[in-house]
Amino acid sequence: MPLFDLHPVIRIITFLVLGTYLSLGRPADLAAAGLMMTVLYAALERAHLLPALATLRRMRWFFLSILIIYFWFTPGHPLWPGAAGAVAPWLPTAEGARMGLVRAAALALFVLGVTLLLQTTSRSELIAGIRWIVRPFSLGGRFHDKLALRIALVLETVPRIQPMVQEALPRREGEKTHPVKRIGAAAARLVALAQAEAQRAPCNAIELPPDPHPPLGQWLWPLLAAVVLGVL
Repeated sequence: MPLFDLHPVIRIITFLVLGTYLSLGRPADLAAAGLMMTVLYAALERAHLLPALATLRRMRWFFLSILIIYFWFTPGHPLWPGAAGAVAPWLPTAEGARMGLVRAAALALFVLGVTLLLQTTSRSELIAGIRWIVRPFSLGGRFHDKLALRIALVLETVPRIQPMVQEALPRREGEKTHPVKRIGAAAARLVALAQAEAQRAPCNAIELPPDPHPPLGQWLWPLLAAVVLGVL
């Protein structure tokens, strides 16, 4: 069975297994996850890789901030032990470089996994899968239905909010106001646009997809991922 024909519940749980091991920050887990992402993206068309690369590009300053914080604010030995004494305190530490690179790599792999999951799983499949996973935690209530409804509302609203954000962003041409004031003005414009859109939006009924039932044999996939990462 092709990997991308897996049940949505199996895809989500396999991703959760991957994310759990990535959070541990072990180099072997990162290497295994990197190999896994390479194989999965190689099996897809190039159109699936481009959004993932675009997301990583948009996060470049966030990655840079992670590296700076870890490199220069983690106690340890200088990255270049032979540096002069006066320069050594200003150099990044070897421990910080190692931790920063591990955290940045783990985050990049996590983003690749999320992007792949969202591209290969439709909105209805994602809602139904999450609804099925959280059902055991409902304790006789309807928590899983409420959670699925909120996810459906968020996924339906995000495409309408994105143009509002672009419209609310301040225009820099000819503006000499303080950056904080520009951000505050943009936030105020966005709230006003969102309120106006909420008043105009009709009250449509949302139909939640039925609960899926993943085939028993497909549970071997997340188990296999856990075993491979655990052994490494």
